[in-house]
Amino acid sequence: DALEAFVSGWNVCMNHVDLGPVLPHLNGMFCETQRLDITVANLERVLSVHHGNDYVFLEAVKQLSTDQLQRLVQFITGKARLPVLERSEDRIRVVWGGPGASTLPRAQNCTNTLLMPDLPTPLTPNHVLDCLRSLFEFDTVYGFL
Repeated sequence: DALEAFVSGWNVCMNHVDLGPVLPHLNGMFCETQRLDITVANLERVLSVHHGNDYVFLEAVKQLSTDQLQRLVQFITGKARLPVLERSEDRIRVVWGGPGASTLPRAQNCTNTLLMPDLPTPLTPNHVLDCLRSLFEFDTVYGFL
């Protein structure tokens, strides 16, 4: 009976497990329903802004269609929704160029990090959009081309 109650308490949502009925202190830790809808306003809330280029990135993102914004977030986070900010590590980060930078954007889904290639200086929203265009031209899923 205890095992049956344990198993029946598990709800699968978006390939994650909701342990709420079983282990209430873990509720939401793995559940996709604890994430935010993808809008520019919500992306601004979860984007870690530390560099002037991050502001240019935000300006570029404001020009994306809803579908492109969805694909971008899915590319960065591996999820169909934005993370809820329970910890600073949950923020979406953009890392700009540097040693070993690729010529295409890359993502580290486990850390919600977008790795951007070296782009021209001074950076403009059009430079960012040109770089991100590769994400929309190919069938990209969860950080992989």
